[in-house]
Amino acid sequence: MAPPRKTHCIHGHELTPENTGRQSGGGRYCKRCSVERVKEYYQRNRSKVLQQRAEHYRRNRERLCAVERERYHRKKMEAF
Repeated sequence: MAPPRKTHCIHGHELTPENTGRQSGGGRYCKRCSVERVKEYYQRNRSKVLQQRAEHYRRNRERLCAVERERYHRKKMEAF
C-alpha cells in the first residue's frame, strides 16, 4: 500500500493544485518555496545577477532588438 500523499511542504505551505508544481520526473514541489528561494538568491547575489543580465543583453542585443521591432510592427498593424 502506498503512503498517503503529503498535504504540506516541509516549510508548512499547503500543497494545493495552485501552489504545487510538477517536476519532469513526476515529483511535486511547492511553488511558494521556489519563489522564496529565487528571491533569497537574488538578494544574496544581486550584483552577480545584474552583471549576468548586462552580459546577456550585450551578447544578444541584435536578436533582442529584432524581436522588439517585430512586436512593435505587429502591434501597429493590429491597430488598423
